[in-house]
Amino acid sequence: MLRQKLLNREKIFATTLVSLHWSGLIEIFKNDVLDVLILDLEHGTCPPEAAENLIRTARAYQLPVVVRAADTLYHLLSACLDAGAQGVLVPRVETADQARAALECCRLPPEGRKGFGGFPLVRHWPGVEEFNSRIVALLQIESQRGIDNLEEILAVGGIAGIIVGPSDLSIDLGVPLSYDHPRLVKAVEQVLSACRARQLSCGIYCATDRLISFWRKRGMNIIWSGCATDFISRGYEQVCALMRKLG
Repeated sequence: MLRQKLLNREKIFATTLVSLHWSGLIEIFKNDVLDVLILDLEHGTCPPEAAENLIRTARAYQLPVVVRAADTLYHLLSACLDAGAQGVLVPRVETADQARAALECCRLPPEGRKGFGGFPLVRHWPGVEEFNSRIVALLQIESQRGIDNLEEILAVGGIAGIIVGPSDLSIDLGVPLSYDHPRLVKAVEQVLSACRARQLSCGIYCATDRLISFWRKRGMNIIWSGCATDFISRGYEQVCALMRKLG
């Protein structure tokens, strides 16, 4: 269903697990709004055993998991899929060669060079063609260089969607974390326009409700926002604010 929604450029909501590894979070997150859970292994602290347990629990709840790998290296991307993830989010993509190499790591021969392995893949073996067709490969654009090479990147076959990383992109553009800055907005809209021209899903991480509305109205169909620790922090601050008012 996730892959089909990406192909149709339907609205997709994603949120994140970064530093909390309790599998009960899957049960809390699973509802009729969330389309995909992004397990962040780039900035998070989740060990491989905990990642596989989270992915297995999510499979039981029929909640798709896409893993943001720490880098574009083969062993990191392949390991995400060996753990049972439905796909990968590849960070810091800047060239077509980098995109092509990453996609090859996610598909079995003859389409790619991924090796066969991992308990979920062995136990639920779907066959080469089915495996390759259902894997979701999302690429993250986080720099001006990535934008400059975007047309060549998008020409690489097999991309399920592009997601903008606005924090790193804003830093690269010289306007650190200024999410409303015209320079950043223009750059993001350039990515969105290129994806729209190819009928390719496009998304962005949104730190606030206002940014969610802003980018959704401009045509972003993948809206990625929040993480478990952020949700806990917000709830805790609400309770603390109430306690302060009570005196």
